[in-house]
Amino acid sequence: MESPCCRGLGRAIENPTIPLDYDGALFEYRLLLTTGGHAFISFCPFCGTEFPASRRALLHFEPAEGEIAQIESLVGINDIDELRKRLGEPVEVVATEQMEQFRFANWRTVELIVQRQADAKLRFIAVPKMRDGQTCEGDGKLDET
Repeated sequence: MESPCCRGLGRAIENPTIPLDYDGALFEYRLLLTTGGHAFISFCPFCGTEFPASRRALLHFEPAEGEIAQIESLVGINDIDELRKRLGEPVEVVATEQMEQFRFANWRTVELIVQRQADAKLRFIAVPKMRDGQTCEGDGKLDET
């Protein structure tokens, strides 16, 4: 762990009864919530020092403009079967009582999550792909499958 900005923060991180956590790989301080989640904090709660920028963005590829444009061109599609004709089968389908979720990974830097709500409307979400130690190459065109 990098040296804390002040003694108060150092003591808090070492004290298991204080709900504060530090991820040295990402340079992130987190407030641990009673719900089991966490909230990122950007400033020291003891001295007010701004923490270094998180490295979280480095875990994902920067989405290629051509890939984003291809995804944007799909947004008007209202039928999952039409989307499957255009993209092929999704790599993952998850169904709950409220919706179905389809994940398409046809691009090098981005994945497309499509949610079919109970009212049958489609919701499109573009998510940057994780780096996983691989390099991002290519021209942003759809992979041939």
